[in-house]
Amino acid sequence: MKQLCFGFFVFSLLGLAAPQVSNVTALQRTDTKLVDIRYDLATSEDARVIVRISTDGGTTFSLLPSAAALAGDVGPGIAAGTLKHVIWDMRLDYDWQFNGDMRVKVIAETGAGAVPEPASFEVSTIAAGTLTLGREQSAEGDGDSDEVPTSQVTINQFEISKFEVTNEQYAEFLRAAWTAGEIQMINASAFALSGPFAGKLLYNGQTDPIRITKIGDTFTISENYVKHPVVNVSWYGAIAFCQYYTTGDTVYDLPTEAEWEMAARGPTKLAGADHEAYPMTTDGTVDDMVSKANFLNSGDIFESQLYKTTQVGSYNGGQIPVGFDQANDNGLYDMAGNVREWCRSGYSPYPYPSADSVDHQVNSLTHPWGTRTIRGGSWSDPVLELRIAGRRGDAPGSFVPDLGFRVVRRSINQ
Repeated sequence: MKQLCFGFFVFSLLGLAAPQVSNVTALQRTDTKLVDIRYDLATSEDARVIVRISTDGGTTFSLLPSAAALAGDVGPGIAAGTLKHVIWDMRLDYDWQFNGDMRVKVIAETGAGAVPEPASFEVSTIAAGTLTLGREQSAEGDGDSDEVPTSQVTINQFEISKFEVTNEQYAEFLRAAWTAGEIQMINASAFALSGPFAGKLLYNGQTDPIRITKIGDTFTISENYVKHPVVNVSWYGAIAFCQYYTTGDTVYDLPTEAEWEMAARGPTKLAGADHEAYPMTTDGTVDDMVSKANFLNSGDIFESQLYKTTQVGSYNGGQIPVGFDQANDNGLYDMAGNVREWCRSGYSPYPYPSADSVDHQVNSLTHPWGTRTIRGGSWSDPVLELRIAGRRGDAPGSFVPDLGFRVVRRSINQ
């Protein structure tokens, strides 16, 4: 295998006594998928060190290697020094992305207020508009009774992640929150230590499928499942993930039920005869859906496993190697199938409020709803259950192997 030398990128945080990173280099070891990253660090106190990767020559650094793939002088508690050394095992993260455009950025930060960005989020912008929420029987046919009556709902612009949150991203959150003393790990499960959800179970690491485990100070991810959607995460755990990364004017959140449906339908299919029953299709029919989602007995390459998630955004149907499936008209993947998704909203009978707002009672985080709304079908559902209007509810403390989440990003004023 050819030895690949990556270009280097020097990064420092500005401010009073901020840590300074310099002399960053990265070199792939000959005939391996290990990358040796070295850097110098000047800091007056121990720093938290983060490694980010670019695959476009340094234009963007959107890739954050998983904790399981990094070893050495990375993470919290890194002292000043020269020739600090990080080993990145690319085999666990980006096996398909070897190219000469890769760059490495090393970030150092200090202070309790330093909060990292979530790992590797790619988002689509959903324009403000009005949605007919619920099932239009004339266009979509029959369904469940909780999908009617429809409501005309006005929704502000927001951004939503193209992919479901992965094991990699959630493991990084657990590691960062645990290091910051914001969560407690008990028998491989994570619990909130403070705030309105103190004592609540966030992530169950004892019930199959166990994809994230903590050994000592390290959170590891099961091989081959790094890019699969996180499961066994409660609604509290999804909200905690969002709140951890919320800072300044940027809010990370779960989508409201109306935001989720607007994102799933696409910009031109929000009402009337264009109200399609199934997402990610050219004609809205179940026949077109069967080749485009991970559902029960869909024939994907993980079909023989007991728990049949697939890599986020990847076509199932036996495609080997996996590749990106067709997104919906908003550029979103897995809006049907793979895993069902938590929403911010309480699960209550329609009609839905006419103006969607996080301040409305139906979207309150602290209102004592018995259940929270879940949208989208999963690998355990028959294909007919992947309808856009389909909805169900579950207790916020529930965790199951076919339920995950994606996030939205909005202005703090919304």
